[in-house]
Amino acid sequence: MATNSLTGTLRETLALFDSPVAPWTTSEIASELDLGRRSTYDRLERLVEQDRLRTKKVGANGRVWWRPPATDDTGDRDGHTEFDSLVDPVEEYAIFLLDPDGHVRTWNSGAHRIIGYTEAEIVGQHVSTFYTAADCDDDAPQRNLRAATQAGEVKDEGWRVRADGSRFWADVTITAIRDDDGELTGFAEVTRDMTERHTHEEQLRQEHDFTQWVLNTAPVGVVLFQEDGTFTSANQRADELLGLDDEPHDIDGNEVRDENGDPLAPSERPYMRVFDTGEPVRGEQLHVPTGDGDHRWVAVNAEPLTAEDGAVERVLVTIEDISQLKHQAERLERERNQASSELDAIFERVDDAFFAVDDDWRFTYVNDTAADLVGRSTAEMLGACLWDAFPRITEGLPRERAERAMETGESTEFEFYSDPLEMWVEIRLYPSADGLSVYFRDVSDRVAREQELEESRRRYQTLIDNFPNGAVTLVDEDLQYVTVGGTPHDVGVDIPADINGTALEEILPPDLSELLIPRYEAALAGEASSFEATLDGGCYRFEIVPVRDDDGAVFAALGMSQEITERKEYEQQLQRRIRQQEAVATLGRQALETEDLDELMADTARLVADVLDNDYSKVLDLAPDGQELRLRQGVGWTDGIVGSATVSATENDSQAAYTLASADPVRVDDLATEERFSGPDLLTDHDVRSGISTIIGSVDDPWGILGTHDTEPKEFSQQDVAFVESVANILAPTIRRQQDEQTLRIQRERLAALNDLNEVSRELTTAAIEQSTRDEIEQTVCDYLARSESYTFAWIGDVDTATGTVTMRAEAGVDGYLDDITISVDPDDERGQGPTGRALRTGRLQVTNDIRVADHHDPWREHTEQYGFKSSAAIPIVHEDTVYGALNVYADRPEAFGGDEQDLIAQLGEIVGHVIAAAERKQALMSDELVELDFHMDRFLDELGVSMPADERITFEKAVPGSDDEFLVYGTATPGAVEAVHDISDALDHWEAVEVRDNGDPQRFEIRMSDPPILSTVASLGGYVEEAVVVDGDIDLRIHLAPSVDVRRVVDAVEAAYPTAELRRRRQVTRAAADPQRIQRELLSRLTEKQRGALEAAYHKGFFEWPRDAVGEDIADSLGVATPTFHQHLRKAEAEVFDALLSTETPS
Repeated sequence: MATNSLTGTLRETLALFDSPVAPWTTSEIASELDLGRRSTYDRLERLVEQDRLRTKKVGANGRVWWRPPATDDTGDRDGHTEFDSLVDPVEEYAIFLLDPDGHVRTWNSGAHRIIGYTEAEIVGQHVSTFYTAADCDDDAPQRNLRAATQAGEVKDEGWRVRADGSRFWADVTITAIRDDDGELTGFAEVTRDMTERHTHEEQLRQEHDFTQWVLNTAPVGVVLFQEDGTFTSANQRADELLGLDDEPHDIDGNEVRDENGDPLAPSERPYMRVFDTGEPVRGEQLHVPTGDGDHRWVAVNAEPLTAEDGAVERVLVTIEDISQLKHQAERLERERNQASSELDAIFERVDDAFFAVDDDWRFTYVNDTAADLVGRSTAEMLGACLWDAFPRITEGLPRERAERAMETGESTEFEFYSDPLEMWVEIRLYPSADGLSVYFRDVSDRVAREQELEESRRRYQTLIDNFPNGAVTLVDEDLQYVTVGGTPHDVGVDIPADINGTALEEILPPDLSELLIPRYEAALAGEASSFEATLDGGCYRFEIVPVRDDDGAVFAALGMSQEITERKEYEQQLQRRIRQQEAVATLGRQALETEDLDELMADTARLVADVLDNDYSKVLDLAPDGQELRLRQGVGWTDGIVGSATVSATENDSQAAYTLASADPVRVDDLATEERFSGPDLLTDHDVRSGISTIIGSVDDPWGILGTHDTEPKEFSQQDVAFVESVANILAPTIRRQQDEQTLRIQRERLAALNDLNEVSRELTTAAIEQSTRDEIEQTVCDYLARSESYTFAWIGDVDTATGTVTMRAEAGVDGYLDDITISVDPDDERGQGPTGRALRTGRLQVTNDIRVADHHDPWREHTEQYGFKSSAAIPIVHEDTVYGALNVYADRPEAFGGDEQDLIAQLGEIVGHVIAAAERKQALMSDELVELDFHMDRFLDELGVSMPADERITFEKAVPGSDDEFLVYGTATPGAVEAVHDISDALDHWEAVEVRDNGDPQRFEIRMSDPPILSTVASLGGYVEEAVVVDGDIDLRIHLAPSVDVRRVVDAVEAAYPTAELRRRRQVTRAAADPQRIQRELLSRLTEKQRGALEAAYHKGFFEWPRDAVGEDIADSLGVATPTFHQHLRKAEAEVFDALLSTETPS
């Protein structure tokens, strides 16, 4: 059947299938034709009946339609073959079949073009391959297949993924395919690439959103009208103005009135007129209702929106609320009418004569006063010409001025004497566009008074011109100069020669106008005033009084002024001098009464700054070395620097240094221009510009500096300088008196402290000797010092070698002093810079005379302040170069540890060290418990370059301490080893001399050693060398120590002296109860170190042999003491030994 035999609707439907595209679903065709589904189905059925289309059922209720090829002679081919032949050439659609599980079965060229996979690559793959990862996670592929299975067909739009990973926006239709029995055999999927359309739609949506946003934020209402009078859209402002809503409807039923208030029919409204005429309407004012029942005035613009053929399709209307402008215009109109009525009433009440003429000089208004003055009635004058009605009155000056006013349009006023009226007349002319307004009045009485006043003014002028030492000004009621006389002041006022009639504000500068004009106004009101003011650095006195006529009426004001600068300066200087004298007297009384020097200095600083009206004041204390000055007291300075800030006493930039070098006080008017010095940081950091400084004390022996400063340049008077010098002269004797008293007090305190120390030393020596342990000795020392009146508390600490910090050993007068602080001996640690750390490092006494200014106490400042001490001493406890620890003593008085007291307290450390060493030696001698250290040194002799035959032996038996760190060492050597003893002496610096005493076997020898490293360390710790033996070139050394001794120090000493030394054994040994040397140790423990040394040296040198091997002089020489001293020590030792042996209490 030919296509042209079809109806128009069928041809329209069939035309959709002209292109070889994919099959269409019923819904797609209905959408393209804009028909209902039922009507579309009817058309398609008719085309199938005419063999124009093919159709196939898909899913439960779905169906697809396609147009067969023009020649269809394959009647025996199955539906799939025909379907494939149709879809394969279609490139605009991806058309493919899926099996029931969603795997791809077929693939057309459109699918390859759109999605990118070849048929070989994709067949067998699951449909989820085309979905994004997010959609797969959301189960979208399976969900779409389930939906198609249930509904027969499902449509979906969304992002899909191509073979190359890129995305495209897809319009997808999935249709379930079933066999004749209704079983699901797979799915047909049709996919269109809608990316371009999607992007375009998104762009349109954004443009629409932006347009809508612009409309909604526009300050005017916008409405779009259709030709039937309904509106299709309106912005938020239109809704606010007209009360519209979002649904399209007409507003013809709303009452709208035009500018005159008449109702406006819908057909006459602006938007309808635009539809009728095609011309825009602009600026039309309408009265419209609002949504809340009210009305408002709006200005309306209506613009046509035309189609391509020029026909008006819609009208765009903008609406602006002009209610406020309308109301204002109405109010102004009412006010104008009211003003016109009031003006008429005012003219009637004007006292002056008044008339008005038009531009032809004809009377348009005449009040009764004017008519009476010229002797005519109002009726006669209205309409008449001014010049014709009153030729004699108006001739001359009046007419000339009136015509000029009309010509120039400028107001004017003048006075003249009218012969016809026999009076002085004042006339004021006010031209306008319509004519001229004229006010005139009789001023004859005023002119007569003015003439009388003129005579008075002449008399005043004579007085004014001769006014002494000042200026006189006469001012009229209009605040205009009448005259100026006398001697005008130089205050920046330029007085012209012709000043009469000039307003005050035109002559006076703003500051003078503000000062004087209110006073002149008050005088003109009858109120006189008298006052003083400072102008341009000068001081002036003003008198402004009213000037009255004979009736008492004020007609002018008289101002008189006199410069009183010198008088005021004298008064101020006098007052300042009185204040300074009172301040000096006050400080003098306080200086005699006070005992607190710092309080006096602080009060002085405050008083000097207050009296001189300065920002700063200071008292600088010169250091004993004369190198710097400390800010002892002051006012105005930055918080925290008083007491600590310093300035140089020698550098050229210091005002204080310059003052010390000057015999006279130093005055600085402006530091910025000062050439003698530039100012130290203390002044420049506080923006100081001026000041005075003077020496406290004599030039030859200054105590310090008194200074006062200001941040502004100042010219100080000589009286100011004398005042500062007087205050310094009060401070100097007070300081000297207090220094003398302090010196006496310190001397008394030191004498008491020396007595206390001597007593403590005596008691300590006795008590310490009675103590058996180091702990008891140290606690006894602290107890005695804390109980004395000279000291507040004491403690002893030593070094923890593991941490390098100080640990507490004993304390008294305080509890837990080291609990919350750390003291180090590390020189690189700020906590190691204090007195204790330095005393332990150096072995020397460390004294702090004033804790408050000692920087090395800063790490513990907050801790130490709570104990209230002012000075301290850290005393190393030393014996034989061994530092046992540090004794710290504290006093509540500054400078407590000077002079003899310092020497004595330093000796205390040596005494305590000696007592501790003696106690530890005694403990080592008497204790049943000992620490035994065995050292071995391989190749000892080889290291020294000394040889000794095999089987020879050197034994060191006894070491006796001498003087000045010397020791006498006694021992024996086999005959073949004697030469090795001499060689060792040559090799070791501390072996000073060797003496072989006999030729026996073995032979005995004595070695004098100076500061031997091992012996000195062991002896300082109270230990002793039990035995040392050299055999086969090696040496074995055994040392005994008390259990309380720091063994590490001995080990370090041995290893430092002999690096090859090896500690082979360390053990705690217990002496046997029947130790044969017990009595010997008991006897030796009764002796002092010197007594024991003398006895042992005498024994080993053969003093007790007969005949004697050595005499006392030899032994004394070996010990490094005088012979009588040796004999004294020996006799005392013998007495102690014999007493112990022969007394009734024989030691066990």
